[in-house]
Amino acid sequence: YRAGAWQTPLRLDEGKGRCHRASLLPLSGSDWMVAWDEERGGNYDVWTRGKLGAKPPGAAERITDSELWDTTPALARGSDGRVWLAWERKETIGGRFAYRGRSLFGKIWDGSRWHWAPSPFAGAEPGRLTRHSRFWATEGISEERYPKLQARANGELWLFWLGGGRDSSTSFAGRVWKDGKWSEPRMIFHDPMPYSAFALPSVKKGVDFRASARGPYRSEEHTSELQSLRHL
Repeated sequence: YRAGAWQTPLRLDEGKGRCHRASLLPLSGSDWMVAWDEERGGNYDVWTRGKLGAKPPGAAERITDSELWDTTPALARGSDGRVWLAWERKETIGGRFAYRGRSLFGKIWDGSRWHWAPSPFAGAEPGRLTRHSRFWATEGISEERYPKLQARANGELWLFWLGGGRDSSTSFAGRVWKDGKWSEPRMIFHDPMPYSAFALPSVKKGVDFRASARGPYRSEEHTSELQSLRHL
């Protein structure tokens, strides 16, 4: 959208797979970056593309190349100018099709290439940001999904996610990247209702996030719960 009018659409993918769930990040000036998940040959991976500096949009770049499903990317730019990318990975135990849960992974763009994000877990796989817990499991299944990244003016980066046992309950949790290390995760709320999605921040001024739930469908607004993360 420029000079009061929408410009000609620009195709961002390469037209080789089914593309979903794009996350668009505006950068300084007219620069931007977009991330999406794309299905090729029965498997989902995360891709990015961007316009950086005085260059036209670059080619689509494949960020993940695992045999597991990598989906729902989220982008944010930290106070140091680096771009953070988080996504959810469909994990397995006992083989590719033995589905047990989802966890979050991440990478960082330093201006020239992508690096794995620091993990809060010693000895974990590169880029692991969460580790799903069987505490929430229904029949051994638990999920940490829908990552949301929020960069703050004080240099902190907040990571949020929706978790819980599949079709049984929901937790909304977060952790903070501060002074070169991750805080312990903080549960913001737990509800026996299985929520299907959430958005952060809300379009309504003063509301931090909005979530929808199955069961009957409903919308929840929360404000004060997120304040506790500022003390981590």
